[in-house]
Amino acid sequence: MRDKFEIKKSKNFLGRLLFASDVDYRQMLDTAIINDIQLLEYKFIAVFNVSHPADEIMTDAGHDSLEDKLQHSVDSLCKEKQLPVITLVYGNNVICLASAPTQEKAAEAAAYLETVCGLLSQLYSGSNLYLSFGRPYADVEQIKISYQEAQKALLLWKKMGRSNHIVYYSQLGLYRLLFKIDDKEEIREYYHYNLGVLLQHDSKNNSELLETLRQYLYCNGNLVKTSQALFIHRNTLLYRLNQIRDLLGRDIDDALVRLELLSSIVAKDYLEE
Repeated sequence: MRDKFEIKKSKNFLGRLLFASDVDYRQMLDTAIINDIQLLEYKFIAVFNVSHPADEIMTDAGHDSLEDKLQHSVDSLCKEKQLPVITLVYGNNVICLASAPTQEKAAEAAAYLETVCGLLSQLYSGSNLYLSFGRPYADVEQIKISYQEAQKALLLWKKMGRSNHIVYYSQLGLYRLLFKIDDKEEIREYYHYNLGVLLQHDSKNNSELLETLRQYLYCNGNLVKTSQALFIHRNTLLYRLNQIRDLLGRDIDDALVRLELLSSIVAKDYLEE
């Protein structure tokens, strides 16, 4: 009963910290001290996100949900490692607030959570498990920012369908700049300027030139890897690349052109278009 009470206090603390609109952060620090909730110098949010198997959408009364099981596993593994972590189930997410005395220790804590994700992926192999990280911050009021970063990274990574299911907001590169741009129309005009002719051609002819260009850029211009990624013959790939060159009127083997085309594809993905 004592353990359940301690867990409930931690859940309430984290839930208020992330989702309440009228947070008094000084009071929250006092609450943490009173309730013996450990908050070290650098604090960050990690989010475990799980997709349910088709036959486990509903949870029978009296049985823990998949998220509850994940939360229990994360709590147990972190306690075993003596890693200060507070967890909260929110929708399909298990939100973790971790803290460490230094940035180096925060990086070690994140690496351990990656290990936990690997273990849980094996344990719940029928589910699709993702793990995303916000950046570590020193101030308690910035914990909400870390959570927002982790959520943005998670949604973007799932949309892109990457095979690696672990993502750090700090490693998103160009996407981090796009998150800061309020004028979405400006982003839309940018990628249409560079990719518009390919989009029109694909729409009119039911072709896959944009996807071909995407994989060609992802594979750094390697023809063998690109053809394998697209499951097409090398000659088919060469034919498509010549079409792309003709339509764009640009040298897609030029490094700066590649950079601009890839950033345009990134912008298109960011807008979910």
